[in-house]
Amino acid sequence: MLHYPRMKVLVNIKPELLIWAYERAGYGRQEAVRLFPMLEAWLEGKKHPTARQAEQYAAKFYVPLGFLMLSTPPEEAPIIPMFRKGNSKSPGSLNVYDTINQIAMRQSWMSDYLQEIGADPVPFVAAFQNRNEDEMVACIRELLDVPESWAEQFHRSEDLVRILAAKIEDKSVAVSFNGVVGNNTHRQISVEDCRGFALVDDFAPFIFVNNSDAKPAQYFTLIHEFVHILIGYGASYGLNSVNHLTEENERFCDEVAARFLAPKSAFEKYWEGLEKIEIMARKLKASYVVIARRALALHLITKEEFKAFWDELEKRREEWTKEKKRSGGSFYPTAHVRMGAVFSTHISNAVRGGYLLYNDAYRLTGLSGNTFSKTFQVR
Repeated sequence: MLHYPRMKVLVNIKPELLIWAYERAGYGRQEAVRLFPMLEAWLEGKKHPTARQAEQYAAKFYVPLGFLMLSTPPEEAPIIPMFRKGNSKSPGSLNVYDTINQIAMRQSWMSDYLQEIGADPVPFVAAFQNRNEDEMVACIRELLDVPESWAEQFHRSEDLVRILAAKIEDKSVAVSFNGVVGNNTHRQISVEDCRGFALVDDFAPFIFVNNSDAKPAQYFTLIHEFVHILIGYGASYGLNSVNHLTEENERFCDEVAARFLAPKSAFEKYWEGLEKIEIMARKLKASYVVIARRALALHLITKEEFKAFWDELEKRREEWTKEKKRSGGSFYPTAHVRMGAVFSTHISNAVRGGYLLYNDAYRLTGLSGNTFSKTFQVR
C-alpha cells in the first residue's frame, strides 16, 4: 500500500487583516508576535499560515475566521451607543461589543418567538419619553410596586438587587447579570468598560448588568437601564464614562436613578453631612457617589465640598467600588443568572413546545449536550 504525505493547506491572509485582528483585540505587534512567533513571517509575506494556524489565530483574537479571508477589514459598529473613555480598541471594549451582540442575538430570537406564539408587546416600552425626572420616578415606583422607603427594609444590598431584578422581570423585561462574555471566564468584562446596557424592543426588552460591580452600583444600574427601556433609547455605559454625562438621555437616566435611590425624604431623615455619609449609604443601599451628588443637587453641600469628596473617592476607588472576590458557586445556578429568568423560561418553553431546535438553543445559550439538559432539566 502506498502512503502519500499529508499535504498542508495554506491560507493566504492579507497582512492588513492580520494586523486588524490583533489591533481589534487591543494588542500591539510585539505582543501579538510573542503569542504567534510565526506572525512576523506572515506579515512579511515570507510564509502563510496553515488552515489550522488560521483557526487558532482567529480564536486567539476573538474574530470570526471568515473575516480574515476578506479583502479589507469589515466595518464594525456597536448597535447602541457605548459611552466610555479610553481606547475603543481595548480588549475590554471588545468584550463589551461581543456581549452586546450576543444579547442582541437572544433578543432577536425572543422577539420573533413571542410574536409567533401571539404574545402582546410590553406596554411601557418607549411609553414615557415626555416625563420629567420626578414623574419618571413615580412611574417606576408604580410599575414595580416599590415605595420610597423600600430599600431600608433590606439588610443586604444583594437581596435588594435580586428582588428588584425579579420585579423588573415580572414585567417581561429580561435581565442578565454577567461579568464575562457568555460563559467564558477568560474574557472578563471590566466595570470601567461597562456597568450595564439596555436593548429596547417592543416584545423583548433586555437589560444587562455587570455583576462584577459592587451591589449598590448594580442597584443604580438596574434603575438606570430600566429608564432606558421606558424612554425607548438603548445605550451602554461604564465606570469611566465621561461623555455620557453630557449626553441628554444618559444624564436623564442618571438623574432618575439617583432620585429613585436617594429620595429627598431620606435626606430629611438621615442626612448628617458628608462625614457621616456611610449612614445614608447603609440605609438606602446606595453608593457614596449617588448620595453625594444628590446632596449637591439638594444644596446640602457646596460644589467645593463635593469636589473634595470626589477627589478622595478617586484615590480610594477600588475600596468603594469593588467587592471582595467570591467563589463562583455551582455552574448551573450561575448559568441561569447569566441568562436571566425571562430568557431562560422562553428558551425552555420553546424547546419543549417544538418551536426551537436543540442546535439553535445551544447557539443562543452557549450551552450544549448534557450541560444544556441539566441546566434546563430537559428530558
